[in-house]
Amino acid sequence: MKALAEQIDQIDPVEIYGRVVRTGEPERFEANLDQLGVILNISVFRPEPGHFVAVFENITERKRAEQQVEALLRFLEYRVEQRTNDLAEAMRLVERAAEREPKAPPGKPTT
Repeated sequence: MKALAEQIDQIDPVEIYGRVVRTGEPERFEANLDQLGVILNISVFRPEPGHFVAVFENITERKRAEQQVEALLRFLEYRVEQRTNDLAEAMRLVERAAEREPKAPPGKPTT
C-alpha cells in the first residue's frame, strides 16, 4: 500500500506539517484517498515548539450526503423552473382566450 502522502491528491502533508511546526498556526485540509474510497479532514496543530499533532477525521459519509443533497437541490431547482414555465404558458393561453371571448354589453350576461 502506498504511503498516505503519496495517496493525497495535490496536497503535500509534509509541507503543511512543517509549516505548522514553524509558524505555530494550525491548519486544516481535506484529503481524498481515491484508492481507499475515503475522504479525510485533517487538522494539524503545534502543541509545543518542534512538534505537531495531526487529527484525522473520516468525512466520507458526510461528503456523500452533501453530494446527494446538492444533486437533489439541482433537480428541485430544475423542476421549479420547469413548473414555472408551464404555469406562465398556461397563463398566456388563458389571457389569449379571454381576449378572443366576446364581451357582453353592460348588464347582460354572455351565453
